[in-house]
Amino acid sequence: MANEQHIQLLKQGQEVWNDWRQEHRQLQPDLEDADLAGMNLDHFLLWKTRLKGANLANASLRHTSLFDSEPAPFS
Repeated sequence: MANEQHIQLLKQGQEVWNDWRQEHRQLQPDLEDADLAGMNLDHFLLWKTRLKGANLANASLRHTSLFDSEPAPFS
C-alpha cells in the first residue's frame, strides 16, 4: 500500500516532488498500488520509487527519471 504522504507530495506537482526528492535522496518513495492513471508525471524524479501494482494507465511520463524503480514500470 502506498505511503499517503508520498502520494500527497506527488499531487502537489513536479516542482514540490522533485525538491523533496533532492532533499531525501536516501529514501525510497512508496507508490505501490497507487492510482496514478492519467496523471502528468513529466519530468518527475521517480528514481528508486516503489511502483509495484501502481496504475500508470494514460499517465504522461515524458522525461521522467525511472532509474532503479521497482519494479521497472515497463518490464
